[in-house]
Amino acid sequence: MCRKVNPVLLACPVVILSGAALLSDAVAAGMTVVLMSTYLASLWTGRWWLFLVSGLVSVLSIPILTSELLGLWGIFLTLPALPAVAFGLQSVAIPLLPSSVPVQLRPSSLAVSTMTALACGLFIAVVAQAILLAASCALLFVVFLAALFIQYRRLGRHPLLVEVLNSRVSAGTEVRREIVVRRACRSCCNMSIRASAGVKVESVSPLPMDGDTIDVVLSLTPLLGGPKDVNLRMCVSDELGLVWVGQSFHVLHLNVIPRARAAQAAAIRFLERGELGESGGDYLAGDIAVVAGLAGGG
Repeated sequence: MCRKVNPVLLACPVVILSGAALLSDAVAAGMTVVLMSTYLASLWTGRWWLFLVSGLVSVLSIPILTSELLGLWGIFLTLPALPAVAFGLQSVAIPLLPSSVPVQLRPSSLAVSTMTALACGLFIAVVAQAILLAASCALLFVVFLAALFIQYRRLGRHPLLVEVLNSRVSAGTEVRREIVVRRACRSCCNMSIRASAGVKVESVSPLPMDGDTIDVVLSLTPLLGGPKDVNLRMCVSDELGLVWVGQSFHVLHLNVIPRARAAQAAAIRFLERGELGESGGDYLAGDIAVVAGLAGGG
């Protein structure tokens, strides 16, 4: 199941920063107020990119703002603020899914960019001999590295399973089918879906995939008779958006009956038994209209 962040935990950075502001000088207190305002405003308005950035900056700032009172022990005050960062990651995970499907299991662009920024911050802090900032960057880097490793193992290379549906339809008839995608991994999943040409993905629910299944509704109108296969390509990520993997599925096999053949079968059934069935009338009516139009044009 998807892990939901307790709303109470989202208030931890604000509480800690408020206490730190009272212990800081005027400049630090003013910067803390700006940081808290940005954090709360982004949470209220749903600007999740800004919320994630302000959460990361809050985590890095807490040890520095509390250093006069707690010294190096202030680093441990960053731990209650980490759920806010996790919530920010969950919020931007789906919009960041790439349109192109990755071939192999790999870290996402979000994970790579965040860990690169933390590594650069650690290097600069070490060079500048900013011990608290270096310790904060190192702690956050280790946390991201551990989360990346855990999600890598939980997601796996084949996180989803799909059963192939077989169906028989008539050419020119709109087909709507619901595909059930099953979860085969231990992680909650986000996904983006690309279908075969001529196939429309009408809905995908629920997202994120917080249960064992997800329903994908497809629609298409086959125009030519014969067999037709429908394929789906999916980019799947874990609940935090740290790992991406691509999967391709053959989800639907259609046996498309040419319209003339279907109308002929309906007419024969009508002549033999006096009944058309559910769709026979539509076939005959359509073909009669076509013939009438040709006759009128001649």
